[in-house]
Amino acid sequence: MKRIITIILFLLFIVALCACQGMTNLADIKSRINNIMNRPTYEPINPKNLNPASQMAIALFDMEREGVSSSIPFVKVRPDGRMLENNTDYEEFKQRNIIIIDFTEGQDGVYSQRTISESVDDIGRVDLSDNGIVFRISEPGEKEAKRIQKAVSEGSKIFKKMPPKLRKDFKKALVEYQRAMGLVPDGIMGKKTFRAIARSTPVFEIQEITSRIFYPPEPRNSLYVVPVEVVDRNPGKFCRGFDSIQEVERNAVTVEKLAELNKPGQKFVLFVYFFDRITPGDAISIALSPSARQWSRYMTPKMYADPKTWPVLMETFTIDEGLGGSRLYASVFKDTTCIGSYRLK
Repeated sequence: MKRIITIILFLLFIVALCACQGMTNLADIKSRINNIMNRPTYEPINPKNLNPASQMAIALFDMEREGVSSSIPFVKVRPDGRMLENNTDYEEFKQRNIIIIDFTEGQDGVYSQRTISESVDDIGRVDLSDNGIVFRISEPGEKEAKRIQKAVSEGSKIFKKMPPKLRKDFKKALVEYQRAMGLVPDGIMGKKTFRAIARSTPVFEIQEITSRIFYPPEPRNSLYVVPVEVVDRNPGKFCRGFDSIQEVERNAVTVEKLAELNKPGQKFVLFVYFFDRITPGDAISIALSPSARQWSRYMTPKMYADPKTWPVLMETFTIDEGLGGSRLYASVFKDTTCIGSYRLK
């Protein structure tokens, strides 16, 4: 079912592209793609307004990342071209933003695109991925056209089960496509329409596809303070990494409440959650000082995150005489760079 839906969605794009541009052959598609312009600065763009080549590159990458491209007849992937080092489970993470870093056209219809993709899960963790794809566009051969026609025919069987909005958009695009191809514009997926789509659908050969974790220089983080006795009452609720963040948030105290609770010998637990992943080898530490973003002699030991994980730090502290001034800050450092500073009192 996932394979069929993916075919329908991708063909919706191909059909709409051909209909809007009046395209009937591969040369027309390549001509449209060649109009892409490299931009020196980043600017927000509606995905619908992206150049067709970029849309194709993004769609192809998503199909490969979700493991369905190998079963789609108009997509080929070179086995030795797969280098997907970022193996994040994208069933849990949903894409939020894409930055197109570079797009180029080479010889013989070869295109390449590099993007930074941002995805987020329900907890708030962020996956930043540096993705690249190199692909070639060619016309389908006779055998490929037959396989595409079979796949389109198979996919059309679930047309009535598609969401109403998708079904409406597909039928509208299909009518325009049929009109552009000189077919009866009835919005029905008949044999002539099957054959036309099969012969006008380009074949995409993915020559190289890469995905690496992107580590931001200043990873986003949040800090919470919980009285130690609250944690001690049920430590299992607080020691489960990101699975404990809601429990920590519920029991965290404000600056004003911390001042009320502060008594000689009173202990608290600092929780620091990193919503971005930390570059392997970078040391993380927490400083307590009377000024924000200040290095201090009251430092936690250096800690190192496991590769590919979103770290969570827990540290117990006491506001003793050395930290008894009118102000107190907890500052988070990555090596010698302060990446977060929080007022405690």
